[in-house]
Amino acid sequence: TLAKDRKAKSSPADLSAALSRHDYSTALAIARSSGDRGVLRKTLLQAATHYADTDNAVDFNRTMVEAESAAAIPGWHSDLAKLYARGGNLPKARELSERIGDEALAVAIAAQAVDRAMRLRTKAHLPE
Repeated sequence: TLAKDRKAKSSPADLSAALSRHDYSTALAIARSSGDRGVLRKTLLQAATHYADTDNAVDFNRTMVEAESAAAIPGWHSDLAKLYARGGNLPKARELSERIGDEALAVAIAAQAVDRAMRLRTKAHLPE
């Protein structure tokens, strides 16, 4: 079928083009089919960051579910904690941070929460 043909012909240039036009569903499909966990990680990070910055909670949460399934990648829990804070889920970010036990990560999470508050002009997701 056409979808299979498109998938088979996907290249790094196709991934780059999809990312540049913010077509993250296509970019993630290409990244998944590449079999390269590093490419998938970068694509998940970019997609989640975009969805967090545009306050697209539905796509952010869907992307984060997939990102959590890729948690076996070294250093990934730290990135996930920062992404959760950036997307407004401070309790989940703090939970991951406490599990890791990194004080610098706790500071980075607070900074992400402040950045989000400034971006959205609300204090709803700020730490105490």
